[in-house]
Amino acid sequence: MVANDPWDCLYEGMLPFHEHFRATLNQIRMLLPSTDAASGSKNRAQTLTAVLSLSHRLCRSLEAHHMIEEQFIFPKLSAKLPQFAPSSQHTSEHETMHHALESLQSEVERLALQLRKGKTKDRELDNYYDYADFNSRLKILAETLLPHLEAEEKSLRAESVKAAGFKLNEIQGLIR
Repeated sequence: MVANDPWDCLYEGMLPFHEHFRATLNQIRMLLPSTDAASGSKNRAQTLTAVLSLSHRLCRSLEAHHMIEEQFIFPKLSAKLPQFAPSSQHTSEHETMHHALESLQSEVERLALQLRKGKTKDRELDNYYDYADFNSRLKILAETLLPHLEAEEKSLRAESVKAAGFKLNEIQGLIR
């Protein structure tokens, strides 16, 4: 690979978004254990509020990112890269992720409503917040998201788009 290879422009354009998703997921994963009753944390409700805010932003950002990819990028790539075609690897992963995002987002909304009602004391929190359930929903999303990001990035590297027969101006046109 050549540093600053112009053929890597689509990969390099996508990478900051993907890195943001990874970083946000990592932030959530780092904070989440402090929301467990077993953690002994004295600021569980405050930490849960931060987790919910980050989770909400992650869900919304991923949904918007996928919409842009599916409407504007994947159709053009699918002509020469079959992994971007409808019902293919990357679009199927988006569908799986969409279900995981819906599950996580519905729980985020339910929990945020309880917090807005002022149910922030530990005993109140324990009545409506299930750490294991939230962690499971996040894990399901991560198990699809992280391999998907890697696979998509590999598909967008210079060697892949060159081998597929794209012209440089076609690839550059996707990010302008």
